[in-house]
Parts: sequence; C-alpha cells; structure tokens
Amino acid sequence: MPKIAVIGGGVVGMSTAVNVIESIPGARVTVYAERLTPDTTSDGAAGIFRADCPPGVPAERAKEWLALSFQHYGSIAYSAEAAKAGISPLSGYDIYTSEQPSSMLSLEVIFQYRSVTKEELAKLPMNFRSGYFMSTVYVECQLYLPWLMKRFASHGGRILKQRVENLDQFVGEYDVVVNCAGGGNKTLLPDPAVYGMRGQLIRVRAPWVKQFCYANKGDLGYIIPNTSNVVLGGTRQRDNYNLVPNEDDKKMIWEKCCKLQPSLRSSEWLYDWVGVRPFREPLRLETETRNVGGKVQKVVHNYGHGSDGVAMSWGTAVKATELVRQTLDPSSKL
Repeated sequence: MPKIAVIGGGVVGMSTAVNVIESIPGARVTVYAERLTPDTTSDGAAGIFRADCPPGVPAERAKEWLALSFQHYGSIAYSAEAAKAGISPLSGYDIYTSEQPSSMLSLEVIFQYRSVTKEELAKLPMNFRSGYFMSTVYVECQLYLPWLMKRFASHGGRILKQRVENLDQFVGEYDVVVNCAGGGNKTLLPDPAVYGMRGQLIRVRAPWVKQFCYANKGDLGYIIPNTSNVVLGGTRQRDNYNLVPNEDDKKMIWEKCCKLQPSLRSSEWLYDWVGVRPFREPLRLETETRNVGGKVQKVVHNYGHGSDGVAMSWGTAVKATELVRQTLDPSSKL
C-alpha cells in the first residue's frame, strides 16, 4: 500500500488529498498542515467561481482545469450535500467602464454567460459601458473545507497539524510527497518565484443582496453573497504580508461597494478579513525527483494558484493525482 504525504490544509491541499485517497487503491494518505480551517487563507476567500486564466498558464490547460473544477462544484450545488458543502448557484454581473471582449473560458465553462443589454446597463449605478451576466457558483470555504476533511477522514485519511520545515523529513517514510504548501514554498523549498498578494475584505449582513457584482475586474469593487453574509472587496497588494486590517483599505472598499450597491449603507458590519494569496507565474503542477543523501524522493508540486485557488483547486488536484499515480507506476498512462 503506497504511503503518500500531502503538505497543506487549504482548499488546494485538501482537494488533492481527497482525490489521491479516493483514486489510488490502498493509498495511506496523511495531510500535514501548519494551519487548518477556519484559519487558512482559503477560509477567507469570497468564493465566487470565475473562469479566469492564471498568469503564465496556457488557455487550453486553464480551460481543462477549470472545467474539471466546475463539473465538481456544479454537481454538488444541485445535490443533497450542497448546504453542508457550502456550494450554491449564484448569478450576477461582471461589468466594465470600457468596452471589454467576452471571455471564451466563461462561455465554455460556467452555467451561463452572455452580454448585458443596454437596458440592463442603464439600470446599474455608475457609468458602465459593457458587461456580462453570469450564472456560476460560489464555494464558501468555511463550510467546504470541513466537508472535504470529513470526506477525507471517511476513507481513513489522517490529518496532522504541524509545520513542515523541510521536505527532507519525509525521505524514506513516504513513497510520494505532494506539495500544496502555497505561499509557504517561498521558504520551504525555497522557491523565489512565489510571492504574496494581500487581500482585504469586509463581510456584512445584507440578506436582500442576491446577485454578485464584479466591477472592472474588482478594481472598482466586488459584492459577492455567501450563505449567511455578503463579501465586499477588495485589495490586491503585491508583496504586502501585513495581516492586520487597514482602516484606509476598509474605507476604500466600503465606498466602492456602496457606489455599486447603495443599499449596502443599511447593512450590518460583521468583520474584516485579511489574507495573503500565494501567487506563482505560472502555478506549479509537475513532478520532481530529488536526491537527498543518496536517497530518491518523489515530489508532486501543486501550488501557486493565487486568487484562482477555489476555481482551480479541484481541477489541479485531479491532475496532481494523475502525476502521483504515474510516479507510483511509471507504466501507467496519464
């Protein structure tokens, strides 16, 4: 029975752990994570599924990963598990102050994607010139991660809450190590291509807000309803690792979102959240053979998803599992 270690307890790590333990017969899988839900970066994600192409990733490859993820989320959204998993259909507007071309990825991957009409634009606040109406899903990781962990444990998976200082510690103990350590890889490997992008959000209670609104790719704010609250965002600050909410950022987010949806001024503030999204261009999904003191260590890397962690996690987990299978049995076909 193969022994496999997965490093990372966020949405990428847990998705990969579930795929590995369910797809490889007899696999004994252990997750090592310094932080687990509700304390991961994934827990704070707004969770909307946007079919974006991460920087440095070929469009066809991104489409494959996104399609695998959306098939997974879409099937859960219309199942009896939807409430427990925190996954639900969600529709809304992706709008711009200038003319923007349509997204072929969105057209081919999500439930619905169409251009908005002039009549629709006229009803929206501010002076938007173009936009698209989208039917997609949201994935609330504060519910989804515990659901994944329970699913993983039901197959005999183990989860250890501990920091991994060096991949060398697994030499001779595991047949394959799957590295989903995200931003931790900046020092773990170390990988100088990894960088952080600080994101600050506000969560409010506004049950009358039923549709999302994403303006100028988020630069003019975004409003995303979740199960019990609404996410207002956000910031994208490269190489900023400060996890303390910034009052100027909060004011900026609040004013932007209230311009998009004036009724938010009547909402109830719940809390602020800050996280650092782990970026790499391109995200790393590949096998590495390491030589440690004369011993061979097989590693499958799956990290650097940045703001596409939720959207890409299941698709890249499926592909990472295929790499694990091939590593265990080089004669197998991907």
